[in-house]
Amino acid sequence: MPKFINRVGETNKADNGQMMTIVVCRNSRDIDVQFEDGTVVTHKTYKGFCKGNITNPNLSKFAALCVGQTRMSNYGQKMTIIAYHSARNIDVQFEDGTVVKHREYACFDRGEIRNPNFYKDRVGEVREATNGQKMTIIAYRKYNDIDVQFEDGTTIKHKSYTSFIDGLIHNPNYTHNVSQRKYRTGLSKLANCGLNMTISMYRKYKNMDAVFETGYEVKHQSYREFEKGSIGHPFPYQVGLILMTKPAYIHNGIGNFYCTCTNCGISDIMTVPEMKSHICNI
Repeated sequence: MPKFINRVGETNKADNGQMMTIVVCRNSRDIDVQFEDGTVVTHKTYKGFCKGNITNPNLSKFAALCVGQTRMSNYGQKMTIIAYHSARNIDVQFEDGTVVKHREYACFDRGEIRNPNFYKDRVGEVREATNGQKMTIIAYRKYNDIDVQFEDGTTIKHKSYTSFIDGLIHNPNYTHNVSQRKYRTGLSKLANCGLNMTISMYRKYKNMDAVFETGYEVKHQSYREFEKGSIGHPFPYQVGLILMTKPAYIHNGIGNFYCTCTNCGISDIMTVPEMKSHICNI
C-alpha cells in the first residue's frame, strides 16, 4: 500500500493563470484546492493539480480583473489586455491601436509581447544629439537595443531608445570643440521677436552667447534655441533716444517695432536702423 503524503499547502498555477493551493488532501485522487480569488474546488486529483488543468468555475470574475490591465512592453509601448480567454490565450492592444491576439498572460506580465507595427517605424527616425549632430536609427531590435548612425558616418550600436530621444548617445569621432566654435561663432539668425541675433561666443552645444542688433547680449544659451529663434529679448528696450515697446510685424525678413522717442515724444513703427538714425524735429 503506497505511503500517504499530505500535500496540503502545495501551490501551482492553473491554466487560467490563477494560483491554486491544496487545502485538503485525502489521497492523490481526492484533494480540494483553493484559487487565489477564494474559490474552493473539491474532489480533484493531484495529477490534475500538477498539470494545472483544474477549472475555476468563477473564472469569468478573474478574467474581468485581468481585462484592462496595462504593462509597458520591453519594446517601449504600453499594452492593455482587452480579452482574457485563458492564461495561454489573451488579446492585447498597444497604444497605437494595434491588437495582438492569442498570447500568454505570462508573456504579457514579463513585457515580452511585441507590436509588429511598432519597431519598424523607428528605423529612420532622426534626433539631434547634445553635441549638435543629427543621428538616425538604422537598426531597432528592441527598446534597449538600437543602432544609430551620425551624420559624419559614425555608427554606434546597442544603445537604448531613451538615450536616443534624450540626445545622449556619444559620437567618439566627433571633434566639435574646435570645428564648431569656428563654424558657429558669427552665425546670425532672425529671432521670433523680429530682431537679428549673432553668436558672439560658442563654447559647446548648450553653452553659447549671442548679441542682438540692439546691443542686448544673452549668455549661456543652447544652440537649439538659437536655431529655433526662441532666445528672448526684453521689451520695452531703449535704443538711443527710442524706447522700443513691442514687436509690430516682420516684413521681408526685417523686424518692425512700436516705438516712442523719449526726447521729442513721436510714436511710430520703426526698424532698428531707423531707431539708431532717428533725429528729433524739435
